[in-house]
Amino acid sequence: FIPQDLKHNFSSVCIFIDVLRASSSIVSLFDKGCKEVLLTDSEEKLVEIKNRNNSKVLICSENLLGERLDIADFSPSLIEINVLGDLTDTTVVMKTTNGTAGIHKLIEQGFEHIFIGSMMNSKQVATEAVSLAAELGFGINVVCAGRNNGKTYTIDDIYCAAKIVQYAKDATRNNNIEAKTTDSVIIAEKLLASYLDIATAFEASASGNTMRKINCHQDIALCARDNITKTVPKVAGINDEGLIVIKVFS
Repeated sequence: FIPQDLKHNFSSVCIFIDVLRASSSIVSLFDKGCKEVLLTDSEEKLVEIKNRNNSKVLICSENLLGERLDIADFSPSLIEINVLGDLTDTTVVMKTTNGTAGIHKLIEQGFEHIFIGSMMNSKQVATEAVSLAAELGFGINVVCAGRNNGKTYTIDDIYCAAKIVQYAKDATRNNNIEAKTTDSVIIAEKLLASYLDIATAFEASASGNTMRKINCHQDIALCARDNITKTVPKVAGINDEGLIVIKVFS
């Protein structure tokens, strides 16, 4: 339910979720043709990159309230991303309050196979994770970003995780793989029956409340669209500047 709950089992494929909004934003950026997304946990690094004045590098970041950071070209809002033009050959450098911090945490813990999951790519990311895990002989961890620097559980992430687990179970059945799940999966799946639909669950979350406070209510509906893309981003490594590199998995 939060990164710090994850046991140090490196024989694992991870699906990382910050559905409102970092992971949804990453998926959307690649759907618009983005070449790569680079993650940093340093605002100073954002300033340094901004000062290079490279038109093919854009900054995506937010302040603690979730609003666009002053030096950023846009925030991790699907509302803003959807009005951007074609991003072919463009690199986006991203820093968010919870999502990028959570991925950094997984990297620090030594996990090598980290997919980016959302409602939008829910079925495909589950399918790809099951396929890779089966190939490697690994298990799968679905990891939620949470809030307050990954210290607080969130309804939206857990609900999204439960949906992805359902698709993963379908994938295991289709490939004649026996799936065993933990109690946390059972708890997450109970959440699915508690809400009328995805958007209602997201609306009920603290993250949904944040979206309303910053006038990004439409982001809730945009992030709640289930299985609308086959784009699956995956951590590809760390570049020479120490930035985490995310590319489309193929």
